Amino acid sequence: MNPRVLLWLLGRLLHGFSNLMGRWPILLIAVFLISPIGPHLRVSYEYYGDHNHPYFLSCTYLGSRGFITPDLPPDCPVIVPLLDARPWKQKAGKRRDNRATVRRASGS
Repeated sequence: MNPRVLLWLLGRLLHGFSNLMGRWPILLIAVFLISPIGPHLRVSYEYYGDHNHPYFLSCTYLGSRGFITPDLPPDCPVIVPLLDARPWKQKAGKRRDNRATVRRASGS
């Protein structure tokens, strides 16, 4: 193969790669919206016991697929870097057992 053709192909490949790298924020947002695995933020939780040492009953997280309620005992971290929303999709909106000592908190 002619070296000139190889250099032209390599230049086109590098040019395409640089265009792709210039659009990485758009690609990152697209992957975030398409993928069920991603970061989630805790929006509400239920617990009983002392506020300093709570026993969490349930946590609700907001991610790219909406609200999910996974089973994450014994704690409910504020941000979960990688949480798979697929197993808990059917559990969204379901409530666990309510006890008289249950306190509901939101936003913290």
